[in-house]
Amino acid sequence: MTNLVTNVADAVEEHGENTAIGFQGSETSYEEFWGQTGAFATALEERGIGEDDRIALYLPNLPQFVISFHGTLRAGGVVVPMNPQYKTREIGHLLEDSEAKVVVALADLVPFVDEVRDDTSVEHVVSVGGDAEGATAFGDFLEPGDPGIADRADDDDAVQPYTSGTTGQPKGVQLTHNNLASNANAAAELIPDGIRPDDKGLGVLPLFHIYGMTVTMNAALFNGGAYYPMASWDAQEAISLIEDEELTIMHGVPAMYNDVINQPDAEEFDM
Repeated sequence: MTNLVTNVADAVEEHGENTAIGFQGSETSYEEFWGQTGAFATALEERGIGEDDRIALYLPNLPQFVISFHGTLRAGGVVVPMNPQYKTREIGHLLEDSEAKVVVALADLVPFVDEVRDDTSVEHVVSVGGDAEGATAFGDFLEPGDPGIADRADDDDAVQPYTSGTTGQPKGVQLTHNNLASNANAAAELIPDGIRPDDKGLGVLPLFHIYGMTVTMNAALFNGGAYYPMASWDAQEAISLIEDEELTIMHGVPAMYNDVINQPDAEEFDM
C-alpha cells in the first residue's frame, strides 16, 4: 500500500534538519514540518474524518496549504484544492460535488464558505491568517499527535482538483497516489542533475493547480529540497527573495520571466 506522503516521510528521515519550508524570513525544518502534518492529521482523526474524506483547501500559497495538504494525505483523506480567487458561486459547486467535510480557508474567504455551507457536507471550517466567525483558527484546530501514515493503494484517490468549467460545470479530476508520485519524480529528474537536498525552490505557481502542486512543491519536498511559497506574484519581490535566500530553482510561465527581465535591476540578476 503506497501513500503519496510516504515520499515526504522518507525525506524527513534522510534530511530531518534541512529546511522544508521557508516563508517571510522563517524556516521550518523537515522534522518540524512532519510534526505539523501529524498535528493536522490528528485533528482530522479526532473529528472522525479519515480515509476517502475530502478536505478542501481554499488558500493561496502559504505554509498552511503545504501542512494541510500532506496532513490530509497522512490521515488517508483526499485533498480538494480550490482557487482562492473563486467566490460563492464557484466554491458552492466544488464543495457540494466533492462532499468535502472540512474547508481550510483564508480568513477573508470564510464568508464565502458560510454562504454555501448549508447546501454542502462541510462540518468544519478552519481559518488561516486571522479569526473568522464560524471558523476555528488554524493553530487552534491542530491537535498534538504523531499518527502513522494511513495505508492507501496506488490507485486510491489522493487529490481531486477541478477543471476550469469552460464547457460546462467544473468536473472533479481524481488523481491517484501513484499518478502524483510518478509525476513529481519525473518533474524532479527533468532538472539537470535532478532536485538535490541543497536546492531551494520559489513556490509562486499556484498550489491549487497541478503545476505548482506537483512540479514545484512535491518535487522539492520529495527530494529533501526547500520550498519557498509566495502568496501572490510580484517580480521585484521574487528577485529579492531569490537573492536574499539564494534560491536555486524557479518554475514559472513566460509572462513571469518577462516581468523579471523588465525590472530596473534585472541586469544584476543571474537568470
